[in-house]
Amino acid sequence: MCIRDRASCSAVLLWLLRVQVGELFTADIAVQHGIKTDMWAACLVIPCHAVLMSLYGICVGGGKAIYPSLGTVLGYSVGIPLSWYLGFEVDWANHHLVGIWLGIAAALVFAAAWSGVTVACVDWSTLKPVDHHRVKQDEDPETLNDRLMLDQQSENPLANT
Repeated sequence: MCIRDRASCSAVLLWLLRVQVGELFTADIAVQHGIKTDMWAACLVIPCHAVLMSLYGICVGGGKAIYPSLGTVLGYSVGIPLSWYLGFEVDWANHHLVGIWLGIAAALVFAAAWSGVTVACVDWSTLKPVDHHRVKQDEDPETLNDRLMLDQQSENPLANT
């Protein structure tokens, strides 16, 4: 199951349990009703964020972290004012949180699309693997070997048993 599917399942589960979530957070019936009716918009954000973070991780692995960061900043520079506008200026029949969550979702969709274009435009065949254990200029080869062995043992505590 991929990250997007897990996020979608989480969003559906949150939506299905929205009444219980509202009861867990407050005894105020009006707030519970707001959570019950507006939770769909909050749930929409979860898979959008998961897709963005997956693409962001790919870009980081390819040494291109600046591009999804820039896309996220641009997305939120539009999404935050859009959230304010949709939440407070548009008449949602007293469902202001829907507008706020939709603005955030729009920011994440923009950032994910930007990151997706970055992933699509990278020539992956030209990238070289990043060496996890960089050798210092003056490091003794035996010391490096000892450090690598310690790292492997700490990664796998059962290796010595």
